[in-house]
Amino acid sequence: MNDDKLDLIIFMNSCGPNTMPENFNDAITSIRENIGESIDYKFYFATDNSKIKELINVLFKDTQDSILELKYFDGTAPDTWAKIFNDFVDNNLDKTKYVLVSHDDVLIKTPDFFKKTLKHIEGKEEKVGWICYNCTYDDKFIFLEGLPSSGGPGFAPDRHTFPYISQYHNFADKRHLPIRENMHLLDYPEPKPVKVHSVPMEFCLISSDSLKKVGHSGNWTAYTLLVTEDLSLSALKNNLHNIWIPDIDYIHPLRWRQRVQPDILYREQAHSGFRNKWGFEYPYSDETLRIVKEKYPDTLMWYSSLRNTYDWDYLE
Repeated sequence: MNDDKLDLIIFMNSCGPNTMPENFNDAITSIRENIGESIDYKFYFATDNSKIKELINVLFKDTQDSILELKYFDGTAPDTWAKIFNDFVDNNLDKTKYVLVSHDDVLIKTPDFFKKTLKHIEGKEEKVGWICYNCTYDDKFIFLEGLPSSGGPGFAPDRHTFPYISQYHNFADKRHLPIRENMHLLDYPEPKPVKVHSVPMEFCLISSDSLKKVGHSGNWTAYTLLVTEDLSLSALKNNLHNIWIPDIDYIHPLRWRQRVQPDILYREQAHSGFRNKWGFEYPYSDETLRIVKEKYPDTLMWYSSLRNTYDWDYLE
């Protein structure tokens, strides 16, 4: 391993109408406070928000060298998230051992999360694709529209009960109550890496070696719908296990109710792009599973069909 490489590059795209300086400040501050000591890392930023750009100058006034790159789209339509990410992949993976993909509206809660992650996967690094963590909403967020997920269900037998899967599978009859009133219903695995089908791209880690195998994100809309599933499938196609580490915590999304446009999804275009790339529809039917087993028999793509999302399968 090349010791001249950074330990970590943090990729953060802060573009679009829902970006907020308050969220960005909280995200950067919480990452810096909790990443741990003696980590050689830099940030890679993209933004079309002049206030975010100004805030970056303030937050990094004395640490400009910790910014690898700042892509600022001044008065022009920015590239899509996927285009920005793919350009990053093409030009930066040889500079770092790991890449952390982060939204700009997360709040990291666990100190020393990076070294704790590496400890969890020690000796198993070559088996691992994407790594995600335990996401929760804050106390004021009532989950009327779903739950933060530790990972997508893929082809799991309980996939039709989404989002009441994984650690939330006991919540099916409690869906209109604040989570703080129902903590006793949570069903967590042991505090060690658990195999999952897909990981949310809001805060996740991957080694550069694995990301080279995963390659580019599908680029079908300005937004990120189905990007999570696409990049996770690419890891499984290359026989890399996506994993969830349940004892490292973060909050997402911050200030959800203040979003200007809370439902920018481009659903039709995203589903069309996904179908054109993979040859099957999302969400998955039993017929899709048959197609995947036939088309990708020697991969991990259909692995999730073997158990429910809460039948924990640990990375050994």
